Amino acid sequence: MNKKTNNPFSKRASSYDSQSFVQEDVNNRLLNRLNLIKHTKKDILEIGSGTGCLSEKLKQTYPNINLTSMDLSHEMSLIHKSKNSDAKCITAKAEYPPFKNELFDTILSSLTLHWCEIDDSIFKKYHSLLKPEGLFLFSVAGPDTFKNLENVQK
Repeated sequence: MNKKTNNPFSKRASSYDSQSFVQEDVNNRLLNRLNLIKHTKKDILEIGSGTGCLSEKLKQTYPNINLTSMDLSHEMSLIHKSKNSDAKCITAKAEYPPFKNELFDTILSSLTLHWCEIDDSIFKKYHSLLKPEGLFLFSVAGPDTFKNLENVQK
């Protein structure tokens, strides 16, 4: 078994969409925020694209974009490709994006960065991938994100 299959996201790829109601809500909120910001939305990178739920909404909202979807899990990317054979999916760690500088107008990440090994270099890397006037928009889980579920579990 290879390393790609051993990560927990790969093991849950086939059931991810049916259990990702929180992710869907956060994706919708992120997309709404993106719609409010006036900037070029031609070349977009989604970091942590999973099975492509946000990517597909982006393509519906902005049909002429050049979208690259990047995820750690190859299995998640395969599911994304099964939904949209034209999707440009890259398997890579969020901490090590394999792209040239100033390639994207927009970088989006929905509930991914809190899974990463974060230091200030990751934001420098993302900044270097953005074209001048580019936008990096992301969401992360905070300490109170699942607080309402505590009462359900007790």
